[in-house]
Parts: sequence; C-alpha cells; structure tokens
Amino acid sequence: MLKYVYIMVIMICLTAMQLGAAESNIITSDTSTARIIINTDSISPAQQFTAALHLDLAVHWHSYWKNPGDSGIPTTMEFNMPEGFEASDIIWQTPSRYELAGIVNYGYADEVYHFVDITAPDTLDAKDVTFKIDASWLVCRDICIPEYADFSITLPTSNVPTASSTLLRKARSKVPSDSTIKGNFSIDDTHVVVTLPKKGDMFPEQENIIANDTLPEIIQQDDLVYYRFKKGYKAADSFNVVVKTENERATLHTLTRVNQLAFPTTDHTQSSSPAPTSLWLVISLAFIGGVILNLMPCVLPILSLKALTLVELSGHSRKQAILHSIAYLAGISLTFTGITLLITLLQQAGMRVGWGFQLQSPVFVGALVLLLAAVGLNLSGIFHLPVLLGGMAQGRSSKSTPTGSFFTGVMAVIIATPCTAPFMAPAIGYALSQSFVVQLFIFLILGFGLALPYLLLGLLPSLQRFLPKPGAWMNTFKHALAFPMYATAAWLLWVLTRQSGTDALAVMLAALLILSFLLWCYGRSMMSYKKWGLLILISLTVAMTFKTLNILGAPTSLSLQTTPYSSEALQQARDNNERVFVYGTADWCITCKINERLVLNDETVITHFSNNDITVLKADWTSYNNEITKYLRSYNRAGVPIYVYYNKKGQDNLLPQILTPQIIIDATGDES
Repeated sequence: MLKYVYIMVIMICLTAMQLGAAESNIITSDTSTARIIINTDSISPAQQFTAALHLDLAVHWHSYWKNPGDSGIPTTMEFNMPEGFEASDIIWQTPSRYELAGIVNYGYADEVYHFVDITAPDTLDAKDVTFKIDASWLVCRDICIPEYADFSITLPTSNVPTASSTLLRKARSKVPSDSTIKGNFSIDDTHVVVTLPKKGDMFPEQENIIANDTLPEIIQQDDLVYYRFKKGYKAADSFNVVVKTENERATLHTLTRVNQLAFPTTDHTQSSSPAPTSLWLVISLAFIGGVILNLMPCVLPILSLKALTLVELSGHSRKQAILHSIAYLAGISLTFTGITLLITLLQQAGMRVGWGFQLQSPVFVGALVLLLAAVGLNLSGIFHLPVLLGGMAQGRSSKSTPTGSFFTGVMAVIIATPCTAPFMAPAIGYALSQSFVVQLFIFLILGFGLALPYLLLGLLPSLQRFLPKPGAWMNTFKHALAFPMYATAAWLLWVLTRQSGTDALAVMLAALLILSFLLWCYGRSMMSYKKWGLLILISLTVAMTFKTLNILGAPTSLSLQTTPYSSEALQQARDNNERVFVYGTADWCITCKINERLVLNDETVITHFSNNDITVLKADWTSYNNEITKYLRSYNRAGVPIYVYYNKKGQDNLLPQILTPQIIIDATGDES
C-alpha cells in the first residue's frame, strides 16, 4: 500500500512541475534536439507570455548568436499566429566566444533558449489558439549543417492568466539585462575606442563595426574603463554591446559615437589600475619588479646558470667574483639599452610597442628557439662553446670567464621579456609613454633589480658562505638545467606555430635537427680549423632558417581562380576530360573559412592548380541552393565543407574535411 502512495506522490510532483507550461513537438537530429516551450498552459485576453526555442546541442557542436562573428548565421524564428497576436524579436541569451585559427565566432554550446514575448489581443473568440513556428539554426563542428523545423502548439483560451514556467524563468536569467548606463565610442582609421564604467568581456550586437579576431586592450582610468578594439569595415553612429562579468548578470549597453576618444597610453597588458604619475614611485616599482623577476618561471632557468657560476667561483678570488658580477650587470644594462633604443625608434615610426614586443616577430622567436636549444645541448655536454656559458660547461676543472657572465645577462633580459612580475606593469606602462632618457633610466633600474641578488653575492664574500660548496654535484645539476632550456624552446616553438603555421614548425624542426648534428660534430672535433668550418655551417643554417621564416611570413599576391558550381558546369568539364576540383563552402562555415584561408589560398596549391590545368568549381552554399544540396546528398553529406577531385577519366576522389596543402597536392597530382 505504501508503495502506491509513493508512486502517486511522484506523479503529482511531476505533474506540478509541468503546470504553467506547454511544449510543442520535439525535433531530433544527430546534432541537436529542438522544441518550443510556452510558459503558460492557457491564454487569456491581453496576456503577455513567452515562447522559447530550446536547442539541446550534441557534444562539440555549437550554434550562433545574433552577431555570429566571422562566420555562421544566427538562429531565426517565424511565427504564424491568429490575427491580433504580436510577437517580439528574438531575445538572446549571453553568448560565448569561440576562436579557431584566427576566426572568431559568438554563439552557444550544450544548450540555449531563444525567447520571444507574445501579446494576446484584447478579445479572444475561439476556444483554442494554434501557433505555428518555423525555426532555422546552424550547427557547426568540423562541418556546418543548417537545421530546419516546423513546430505547432495549440493552447486553450481562458479568462485567468497562469503562472510562468520555472524552467523558462531560470533560462531567462541568462538574457542580458537592459542597463541605464550609456557609453561612448569613437572610430579612427585603425581602432574603435569604447568607454564604459564597467569592465568585462564585451560582445558587439551589430556585425563588423569591431573586428572579431583580436581581443581588446582594456585600461581603467578614474571611473571609466577604456576598451580599444581593432576596427571592422563598417561605421555607425551607435551600436549595442553586451558586457559579461564573472559574478554578475550580463548587461546590455547602448554606445553613442563621439569625437575622438584618447585611449590612455600605458602598458598593453590588461590592467584595472591607473598608471602612476610619480617618477620616484615608478622607479621603486621598477626596482622591486626587477628583483621579483628573478623568481618568474620564464627567467629562472637562465638565472640558475648564474647561480651555478657563483658556486663555482666561491672557491676563487674575490676579484674574479666581482669581475663576473659586473660583467653580468653590464650584459643586462647593455641589452636594456638596446631594447629602449629600438622601442623609441619604432614609436617614432608610428608603431605601438610594449614589453616583449620582439616576441611578435617569427624570426626573433625562431632565433630564440635555436639559441635555447644550443644552450641546452651545451649543458648536456654535447659540445662546449665558452661564449654561451663562460667555460662552465667544460667541467669543474675549467675556469668560467666574464664573457660568459656577460652573455648570461643578455640572455636573462631576452628571456625575461615575455614575463611581467608584480609591480612591473605600471612601471613599464609609464616608461613606454615617456622620452628615451626616462625610458632608459626606468629600464636600467629594472635591470639593476634583476641583477641585484647576484651582485650582492659577488661583491660581498660573507654572503657566499650561504652557497653550497663546489663538488661533483655541480655536473649533475648542470645536466639537469638543460631540460628547462628544452622546455622553454618547446614553448616558443608553439608560439611560432601560432604565429606562422605548421610550415614554420616544419622549418624549425629541420633546423633544430641540422643544428644539433653540427653541434655534435663540433663537440667531437679536435682540430681548430674543423671547428671553425662547423661554426660557418652553423651560421649558414641559422641564416637560411631566418630567411625561410621571413618568406613564410610574406603575403602572397596570388589568389585561387574559381568558377561557380553548377551541375551543367561539372558535367561539361567531365565530358571534356578536364581535371576538376569541386569545393563546397559557405560564409557561415568556420571550417570552410579556415581551409580557404590557410590551404586553398596557399601559394603552392594555387600554383599546383594552375600548372596542372585543374578547373576549380566553387559550390557556395551560403544561401540555400537546391543543386548544391543534391550534390551534397550524392556523397551522403548533410553540410559543408566538401572537397571532391575528378581526374581526366571522370573518377572521383572525396577528400577529408580538414585539409593541408600536401593532401590536396597528393590527391590531385600528375596523372600518368
């Protein structure tokens, strides 16, 4: 008997959860499940209620916001309702940002609700009201598939309004709230500057006013937050933005265009603190930041070398220790002087540069990878080049030279530039807005803080008693220090790949292999003339690597020549025994855009198509096209991209959806 009571209680609870809401038919596909939910189970005269399209998306698939970003199309809902009913535009939940290969989209993963507020007329004559909703949405993963659904839902009329659905109330809380806070923006030739008294992730509702491919610089000054975006290709007198913070509900703000807004000149790192104005305060911050920089992960591997040198010197004369400390400081100071001079020259040329700007150059990053790899091999005992480690790597019996300490200081600064220690950001931000003399002074103070721990150990012999005694452990420690060098080189290889693609990675891997082999030969060679010959070969390898990285970064003037796809054009080309490459694409397909940007417009692919007389047919599915739809279905494809090659004999070859230049060249190579 008790069992039946439990069952009845559960059924009553489940029924109560559904009260106040009605649902349509459910449409299910491999990528999403869709339904319409209305937050009332009956309609009364003049009642305002909410209908929501609920999309439950499969894992790794996403749909799009009202501004989809660089690709994609927003969800649409069309209502067919009895006369007198009025529906609002779609009310959108706050989106998320998705980035892949430089293409940025705004949309939703997992699930999303799209709301529409509906108002009933003042009088209702019929006993039932039927709503028909036509919805369309785009889902993307490595391919993009347009989805369509027709929903129908019938509700009885009533003279008593009912309560809202708890489910929709919770989902509605993810809709940005309208804010009374207004903002301003200005547009120049390259940037859009926005001011609001609120800091967070910003999503523009209107397309192409702001470029999507870069995050904004954000600086807080007084009571305003300044956002500086890269400019899109559209202008406007006003537009709306959604601002999302971590702990608050997202808010919708209206921005009005004003005359030029001055973006505060400071460090390019995002900061909510105003730049200091006192030079003495800046000097103090720079000094403290330099000292703390010794503990930062990116600098620690290099500075460990200096510590090992000091341990080795603890058994030598005080004069030697002082000489090494001064050489180390000289290397740091001279390098900071060079960086300051270069920053000043670039600023005078109209460029905005910040701390670590040199890592924006693929050639510089490549040079740093080779240098760190060489230092690691030196520490591992593969070869011995005194200029890198001051003779230390040759063993305990050798004597470190001040030249090695000087170059350790140079390397410490070069490696330190990606890092920003506590207290450094406001000091560097202030320095970058000042004259060359002030910049140099602040950077030298920063360098002095970086060198201070080792200056004290070298200049004050009493402190050296805290260092461990030299011994056989130093050789093991020296070998262990090689691995942080390799790890840093690996990280920089990842940075280089992000900058210049996988071709640059292949170049660097080949260069590292050749460099390692030449340095191994150098380490085994006993004759000085052979060593000099190997050094020349090493220099040539490095020079060729830099030249290749420059070529990879140079823009190509070629463009892929295409003909619009049609079944007739394809058939005619095949009847003429032509070689044909068909690719299906759409402006809203992110995978398509990535393949076009990185592969189909690659110079080697364009040249290959031209040299082999391959006709390229572009099947643009941005707008619905019945012919292209039939073509997709003929290959059991629900969406784009699609890539098919036909040889002279008319045989077809379906290529993968993720392409590389080599895949295309191999699939469309010369025919016997």
